[in-house]
Amino acid sequence: MSKDLFFFGTKGDILSIFYEAEKNLSLRYVESGLFEENNSLIYYSIDSIPGLGINTSGEAISKSYLVLSKKEELTVRDVLQRNGTMNYAIDQLENPDTTVFWPGGIYEDKYLIQGRLASISDSSRSKDLQKEITKIIKKSLNVSMVHGLAMRHVH
Repeated sequence: MSKDLFFFGTKGDILSIFYEAEKNLSLRYVESGLFEENNSLIYYSIDSIPGLGINTSGEAISKSYLVLSKKEELTVRDVLQRNGTMNYAIDQLENPDTTVFWPGGIYEDKYLIQGRLASISDSSRSKDLQKEITKIIKKSLNVSMVHGLAMRHVH
């Protein structure tokens, strides 16, 4: 069962949220997806992710990152392709104690694209991680939830 939180936040918002999370949780971020090379891009702080807060596609589903404890082992899954080559998947299938983060961000200097925090895992560690980061997002962005979408209160 998927647990999703959609939110709108600038680079400053995202940094603030994850700096707070990093104070309480020992986190690292790993670019997720299917790759031709077995080269994991691992970031030990939110501010080391290149291009954070900038969305280059205009799409909400863009680069994503597994968020996991620094203590958790990362598993990279081999995926045999039809042409016989091997690709490498970094996802929740073999890393159930994680959550997935799409940063969203500014597109073409004028549009704010939504970010998302989601998990398909039923592991207690994943649920706890999702819950803690969701709590920080709601507090930091002063939001309320409407059908899974974080709506920002503007005063």
